[in-house]
Amino acid sequence: MKRESVKDKAAFCESILKSIEKQERLVESAGIDVLRIAENMLSYLKDSLQELRKFVSDNKFLDEEEEVEFYKRHLPGILRYFFYYVKLYSLELRLLTLEDSARKKTLKSERKDVDKWVRKNEGFFRYYRSGAISMDKKFYLKGSRDNNLITDPGQWLFDDEFLTVPAYLTGEFLAYERYRIYLDNELKFFDQKSKVNEGVSDDELVWTATRMAAIEILYGLFTGSAFNNGKAQLRQIAKRVEKLTGIDLGNYYRYNIDLKIRKVRNQFLKHMIETSDKYADEQDENRQFK
Repeated sequence: MKRESVKDKAAFCESILKSIEKQERLVESAGIDVLRIAENMLSYLKDSLQELRKFVSDNKFLDEEEEVEFYKRHLPGILRYFFYYVKLYSLELRLLTLEDSARKKTLKSERKDVDKWVRKNEGFFRYYRSGAISMDKKFYLKGSRDNNLITDPGQWLFDDEFLTVPAYLTGEFLAYERYRIYLDNELKFFDQKSKVNEGVSDDELVWTATRMAAIEILYGLFTGSAFNNGKAQLRQIAKRVEKLTGIDLGNYYRYNIDLKIRKVRNQFLKHMIETSDKYADEQDENRQFK
């Protein structure tokens, strides 16, 4: 189905969403870091929103019900991707050169800010999540601009011929839900790292190398085409490595960024080769004396 031939706004938005999801899968499977993923997705989403804006301009709303549905359901569903990757890109830039302790502090601060923002707007979000419709025309019709809902200075600057404040807020809220999960997953790594340092019993296998070591193994398996003749996606292999090691790999897409910063690359993989060679040499020597 070509989007150019679609006149129904719900169908048009659905086709854009499917394209965004496909692009996201393609970018995630490319083995690039999170910063590059966010950068790629933001460029793609900008083009998608421009395409949607032109479509809405060329195809007027049939009635108020269609307009409300667009600004309450369809547009926020697309905006959530844009706002999510804006936040992700900004975060990754700040984390780029930080040590673990500073990273953890930044992640906690960011999570606190997200929770504070959600609480600030909880009245509006409660209405949205409840499924209520009594205020829909006040909130979601394009001509019904409610300045009381403006909580972000950037909302004064957006194109109000296309966007509305409630659609903007709803898109942000949906993005923050996903972003909060991302922050939680990143922070789990630090908790797991602390547990490992506490020690374990002799009969229990616990990964005691670093998370970076596990990520090096992940990328070694990925670039070495170890699964499905090289057709396995990075995130598929990541799940297998997480199951093997029992740790959350977290933001393993940062690996390529870290490689650029670190003077010595693939330290753990090189260590494995060296110790394996040493072990084999020792076994050969032992056999010679038998």
